[in-house]
Amino acid sequence: MRSESYHNLTLDGGVKKRVLKEGNGTVPQANQRVWIHYVGKLENGEIFDSSRGRGQPLSFRVGKRSVILGLEILVATMKVGEVCAAIFTPEYAFGSEGRKRRLATLDKKDSKKDRNKRHYQVPPEATVFFEVELIELAASTPEKALQSLSPEEKLKRAAELKDRGNSYYKELKFILSRECYEEALRILEYFWHPKNGTNNQTNGHDEAEEWNRRNIQDEVNSMKVAILSNIALTYFKQDRFQQAEQYATATLKLDSSNVKALFCRGRARMQLAELQSAKEDLLQAAKLQPQNKDIRRELDELQKKMVKYGKQEKATYRAMFE
Repeated sequence: MRSESYHNLTLDGGVKKRVLKEGNGTVPQANQRVWIHYVGKLENGEIFDSSRGRGQPLSFRVGKRSVILGLEILVATMKVGEVCAAIFTPEYAFGSEGRKRRLATLDKKDSKKDRNKRHYQVPPEATVFFEVELIELAASTPEKALQSLSPEEKLKRAAELKDRGNSYYKELKFILSRECYEEALRILEYFWHPKNGTNNQTNGHDEAEEWNRRNIQDEVNSMKVAILSNIALTYFKQDRFQQAEQYATATLKLDSSNVKALFCRGRARMQLAELQSAKEDLLQAAKLQPQNKDIRRELDELQKKMVKYGKQEKATYRAMFE
């Protein structure tokens, strides 16, 4: 692959870039999460890695060195929608170690030595070639940019982030999932921010538009409830029960009959040994969904804990007077 049409991003020429398609907006800032699609090739044209082949973009925070240095440097120069080709020398790619992979298939008769054998995906000291597209910047929409969006555009943007968060949740990527939810929530908090100096209450529109605004507000509130309860679940899945309780409580302030939030808060309070409060939440959830087997199962578990705790309390009380 010829590099004459590339320009250097580093003084030593270790990272070269050629723009294939221009992007828009600003480049990523330090610690900003980005989503990219990429295809990585060896000098002979063999593909060694591809996010497109997996059907899932790569996400990372700029400057955290969670990807090879060449990608860090390259992506920091890109705008959303930009597609570029890049060349990374070994120092900015996989270095003297290369990148190894295990054989995907091994017969049962293969020896232990064969099973432990590693094959190079990228050889040591290899120069690699990438094609990269910057898809999106997360948690990055400046306040001015948010103010320039219409309510419909904000709602669409928040819904897209919520959907992406749901996808990460299904993949058990709870931190990435929560970041998407939190950015969606931030957009919704700016929802009715005044635009172009118009009135903050009506946004300068007539009665018909105000009626539409009220309908959209119902969608906003509904999405907030869903996002807050999802954030609570991400914390619960990571055994961060106090935060799970806090976000479930925030959900219930908007929707006091939200079974998902009641169930999550009840379970979190069980783990925090707040057994009576947990019982109240789970009983309320069971009242709203009497056929829900998960809630019934959790109530049974709670009852066992309360009986055990009661026995321990009695034993402690007796010991005080012996």
